[in-house]
Amino acid sequence: MSKSRGNVVNPDELVAEYGADTVRAYLMFAFDFMKGGPWDSQGIQGVVRWLNDMWEIVQASTSEAGDPAAERALERRVYQAIERVTYSLEAFSFNTAVAALMGLRNDLKTAVREGKIGTAAFRDAIHIVLRLMAPITPHIAEELWAKLGWPFSIHTQPWPEYDAAKAAEEVVPLVVMVNGRVRGHVEVAADISEDGAQGRRA
Repeated sequence: MSKSRGNVVNPDELVAEYGADTVRAYLMFAFDFMKGGPWDSQGIQGVVRWLNDMWEIVQASTSEAGDPAAERALERRVYQAIERVTYSLEAFSFNTAVAALMGLRNDLKTAVREGKIGTAAFRDAIHIVLRLMAPITPHIAEELWAKLGWPFSIHTQPWPEYDAAKAAEEVVPLVVMVNGRVRGHVEVAADISEDGAQGRRA
């Protein structure tokens, strides 16, 4: 971009149109922190959709009782996101942090649509997700935090703690090979022994 060529993007106009958090999140998501990149007026729409979805998700109604398997699956995805977002922010890989949150948005949308997550489990998930969003979209995270009735500012809350046990997959794909060639895949328990895995391959 160059002022002499008249192709400079005015951030004030973008903030007026989309809001500060949307522009901030797009800049963190669209470009490598060290390299930057060209402005894409269409690309920001993906961030707009993400934040609109999160606004609706956070305020969605849930059933009082949930399905334990569905709640465990959502908990797993949330704790996997804690690891990815934490690592990405510490490494200044802001784009991958936002990507992880966008992926988690899809899991939350599915949870709301299927209606298998109880109120307590859903609020636990949102309590974590908003804190993960806070460094990226500070104003929206703060407003949603207040809407849910949680005390104090979200920016005074502790960062979510990663729990490897809660993030662990219960099943993993096992590649079946015969004579050096892939013949298929089967799902096995994540803690399966080597002998057990060999038996499943047979």
